[in-house]
Amino acid sequence: MHPQLNPWAGDFFPASYSPLIKRLRKYGTANRIVASILGPMLDVPAGLRHLLIRLVLLNGTAFQATLADDRAFEAFVRQSVFGVWHPVGTCRMGDPADRTAVVNPEGRVIGSANMYVADASIMPRLPAANTNIPTIMIAEKIGDFLRKST
Repeated sequence: MHPQLNPWAGDFFPASYSPLIKRLRKYGTANRIVASILGPMLDVPAGLRHLLIRLVLLNGTAFQATLADDRAFEAFVRQSVFGVWHPVGTCRMGDPADRTAVVNPEGRVIGSANMYVADASIMPRLPAANTNIPTIMIAEKIGDFLRKST
C-alpha cells in the first residue's frame, strides 16, 4: 500500500481466501451462478468495491485496521494462505516416434502442421519453484524457433 509501489494505494485488493471464497472453488451450478454475480461486482466504483471487499473478503474489517493490528494481520495471513498446485506435463514433449509424446522438441503438436504448445503443459515434471519463469523460458525458446523457421 506504499504510494511508491502503488500510486492508488487507497484502491486496494487484498487477496484473501475467506471461507466463502474457498467454497466458491468447488465446481457446480450454484457456485457458477454466485461467481457470475460476484465477479462483475468487483468492477464497480472504488468506494463500493472497497465495501464489497470488506464484507466478502475481510469479514467486515477494514484492511488498514487489519494492517495496523499485528494479531489481526497474523489471523488474516493464516486464514488467507493455502497450498496450490500447478498442473504441468499434460502435453508431454518428446520424440515424434514416442507414442506418449504430444509435442515434438520444437513444441509442435505431433501430427499437426501449424499447432504449437508453449506453456507449462510440456514440462516433464513440476519444477522445485514457481512455474512462471520456466514457462516464460519455454515460450521464448519456442517463439525463437518459430521466428527462425518462417
